[in-house]
Amino acid sequence: MMKRILLLATFVGLCACSAETLLHTETAEERAEYRSVTMSLPPAVFDDCPETKNEAILGSSIQYVWSATDTVGIFPDAGSQIYFSMAGGAGQTSAKFDGGGWALKKGSGYYSYFPFVPDFYIDKSAIPITFIGQKQIGNGDPGRAYLGNYCYMVAKGVSDEATGSLYFNYERVGVLFRMRIPVQAGTYTSLTLRVEGNKLAEKGTIDAVDIDKVIHDASYTDHITLELEDLTMQTDGTLVGFLMLPPFNMLGSQVSFDLTKSDGTIVTSSAIGKNFTLGKTYDNAPKFSVSPVSAELDAEGGTVSFQIIASGTSSYTVETDADWLTLISKPTSGTSVISARSSANTGKARTAHIIVSEKATTSGVSVTLKNILTVTQHNSGLNIGLDDWEDGDDDGGMAD
Repeated sequence: MMKRILLLATFVGLCACSAETLLHTETAEERAEYRSVTMSLPPAVFDDCPETKNEAILGSSIQYVWSATDTVGIFPDAGSQIYFSMAGGAGQTSAKFDGGGWALKKGSGYYSYFPFVPDFYIDKSAIPITFIGQKQIGNGDPGRAYLGNYCYMVAKGVSDEATGSLYFNYERVGVLFRMRIPVQAGTYTSLTLRVEGNKLAEKGTIDAVDIDKVIHDASYTDHITLELEDLTMQTDGTLVGFLMLPPFNMLGSQVSFDLTKSDGTIVTSSAIGKNFTLGKTYDNAPKFSVSPVSAELDAEGGTVSFQIIASGTSSYTVETDADWLTLISKPTSGTSVISARSSANTGKARTAHIIVSEKATTSGVSVTLKNILTVTQHNSGLNIGLDDWEDGDDDGGMAD
């Protein structure tokens, strides 16, 4: 179908040309075609490579390789896109791609993007992208994180006249996050990254020709979620998740992570923010996590507990913002339990917060990371005053 459309367009063009144009003979240079087209992927080198031996086991970079089913889109200087499929090199960082019936002629500039959008008439200055719907199977394996579906890349063709080859060296448009969070044993179903304010572009477009790697026409949100499948921690340990994100600036602020367990429990953690820039890869390793994020107390009072899972000997402070909630266990480092109690509540339902804080510094900027836990205490239901009575309430059948 694509070839027929092109042939028709050529025929119409010829009919509209002058006699002088029709007599034009294509030169040997114009007929010359590239004998091979090679696409190369860049490695994902971490901007803040871990230093300790234990952390280095996880690797300081991630290498992308081509899959046998990969297809790329290619635009000429003028005209619609064509697609090239894998011809050889699956499992390698550089691979040969073949256009089938299509041939790339010399004398024209070419631009490529990945992953391919199967729309013949797509605008090369407005390739759609989205960071919604990401998922990962298992723990810590980037090969099962479906990163390729969200690893948007662009490249300008560079020719080698001596070999008759055309090369595309891709550049990533997004930011790769590796999140390593200390957690309890259990099954986890999702990981949500949260920021203060709508600073995350959840979708938009990129320009395959003007390779400034800017996301255009973006819609923004304050969170992006990674769905987790088949991720069960048999013992306490480090949950590792991979997430592709747009660039965003959180220097001087914190990035928060909420993990949802199969029983609905939320585990919260946080890391210091940076100016997360295009094309770079970041290792985000919070020192501890806390769960659950909320608890309830009866009117009679009682005790609530929160579990801190920490890596190493990380230090933190624990405090409460309400005088009716007393901290009876106030750890300052390592894996531990926070316990708090309250007396009976004779007034209205009330809410308090427990704040777990950690001092962190990056790029010369100090930030106090805060993980906030909520404690709600109900009332007895026997302390309703006249000012609580509203018009329209049931009066028990009493006459006016």
